[in-house]
Amino acid sequence: MRRFHRLSIVSLVAVLGMILVGCASTTPPGEINAKYQSVFDARWNQYQIKEGDTVTFTFYGEDNDDLGQSAGLLLPDGRVDLFFLNNLLLQGKTIPEFEKLIAEAMKDEVGEDNPDIRVQVEPREQEIIMFGQFTRPGPVPFREKMILREAIARAGGVRITSRPWGATLRRTYLDPSKPDVYNIDLDDESMGLFLLPGDTIELEPNIWARVIEISREYIFGIIPQQLYYGAIYSAGV
Repeated sequence: MRRFHRLSIVSLVAVLGMILVGCASTTPPGEINAKYQSVFDARWNQYQIKEGDTVTFTFYGEDNDDLGQSAGLLLPDGRVDLFFLNNLLLQGKTIPEFEKLIAEAMKDEVGEDNPDIRVQVEPREQEIIMFGQFTRPGPVPFREKMILREAIARAGGVRITSRPWGATLRRTYLDPSKPDVYNIDLDDESMGLFLLPGDTIELEPNIWARVIEISREYIFGIIPQQLYYGAIYSAGV
């Protein structure tokens, strides 16, 4: 009798889970992108140099002769040593501002009013974190203009036990102490969801995964495992 009572509990859990799934609401990708549009515009068009970035500049003479190159890592205080420019403050400057600063400092050094300066900035490595029902959960390297589907592919895709409409995006970019949290549907292809460094994506297990987990504890004393799993897989899990 106790075993049948446990089976009734499992059935009740399954029904409640299906009800909760049906009630879940999600935020469309376009709505999330719109809220952060100004952030994306600033990152894509006016990137600001930050701690951990590697900056490099090369300068050329009138005959396009390579007059030298210097590279450095931006330290926690926002400064870097480049060639003859020691303790140069670059934190928060855009690439055009960096180029202008270098050009002005180079005038006396190379004897040219408009030295040809070429600047390159290599951002520090940043990550997206993938939790839950992904094939390879864990950190995924971030790149600019990365969308969610790319991050999922880098995590090996989703497991058969996942609940795509039960994913959660936790975004700390604007305020780490008060993250924005969105319920999202991974199957919503209306628009690519752009990601930001530090985003966390958590994918919950579906109802069948929970049933299997519970059944390992309560059901296998009654129904042989082979017969039980055969019925589950026949149902399309």
